Amino acid sequence: MELLRLVGQTTGRRARMYYVRTNRVYRKDLAGLLPLVACGRLRPLIGLRLPLSQAEEALNTHMSGRVVLVTDHVRESRRRAGARTDGCRAGSLRWAAGSLRGGGGVLREDWRADSAADLPAAFGTGVAPSVPLPPGEILTDQSPGKGDPAPLCWISDERPSPHLLAALRTDHERTGLWPLLLCDSNEVYGDRCTVGIVPPEPREHIERWHAADVMARIWDGLVQAEDDLGPAYELEVLEPFGYDCPGLAAEGNLLADPDILANQQVPRFVDADTRLGLVPVERGADVLATLGWSGAANHVSRTAGLAAMARNWEERFGVRLLRLGPDRLDLSVAAPPQEMHHAAAVAAEHWTFCPDRILQESGSISAYAREIRGRRTWSFWWD
Repeated sequence: MELLRLVGQTTGRRARMYYVRTNRVYRKDLAGLLPLVACGRLRPLIGLRLPLSQAEEALNTHMSGRVVLVTDHVRESRRRAGARTDGCRAGSLRWAAGSLRGGGGVLREDWRADSAADLPAAFGTGVAPSVPLPPGEILTDQSPGKGDPAPLCWISDERPSPHLLAALRTDHERTGLWPLLLCDSNEVYGDRCTVGIVPPEPREHIERWHAADVMARIWDGLVQAEDDLGPAYELEVLEPFGYDCPGLAAEGNLLADPDILANQQVPRFVDADTRLGLVPVERGADVLATLGWSGAANHVSRTAGLAAMARNWEERFGVRLLRLGPDRLDLSVAAPPQEMHHAAAVAAEHWTFCPDRILQESGSISAYAREIRGRRTWSFWWD
């Protein structure tokens, strides 16, 4: 079996391994992962972590002659200056990079940025935020083949204050840094599970797409009949529509200022895993493509088309991107559909954007339409 990419990470006195294949990240302990690699099987399961000494031995035993990409994202170690990890300096991956026989270690380094004054130079924006920032770091592109990884965003060390995010939203026009709630580390996916997972797409890729074309293309792909099995979906799932794409819904009527509404909704989405993120984009929808996010990788191979749809929602429904996680997206909606026929048309768009949310939770487009009628937030998740 070809090993596409194996990523090692130290956390305290433990080691985690990530095996990345077809744009999807599976976290597992070394002891459980290596046999799966050897026999060509992988499952998205979480196992126990392995001490570094055992990890080094396992790598030498099982991965001899293979190239391993090593990534350093040890935030906890960096916060404790002088802390040591099984004989390694805090944040060091010398244990992996120096011990592989026939392989090679590549270190991709994030860096600290605890002051607003650090950001203009990092992102080339030229203007720093007008409000003080909490301690944080700049995250870089972790996708393979990047000799000099580019900075993608700044992220705080701790959960943010909704008031700070509101101030930074007001600042966006002058700083060019879009504020959002970012979940880049949790118990299910581990660390660095949202930012820089796949190669980022430039803004030019988003501009090539039109929302109506994206919707029609995905719709036709979803309902395409299989040779022996018939239609992919029963008509009951698509009601009140058929197998032909209905096209984009009419725009909504603004019920509030989109930015004010977004600020009001933020507290609902702050939890223990949430951090403040600042991304150098002109509009929030572009984050889906430029951040190297892989949450929808099982639905689409690239996210520029989804970003184009989200851009269109910004214009028609006053949408603002609030929170992004490894497989989840939350938006505020200042112009939600108020009538059932309008909600159904919007639900059809959502089905092409995120079929998992509708099929696995609501069961049909019509049922989902009843849920989003008049709703001020839209939430999506991908399996």
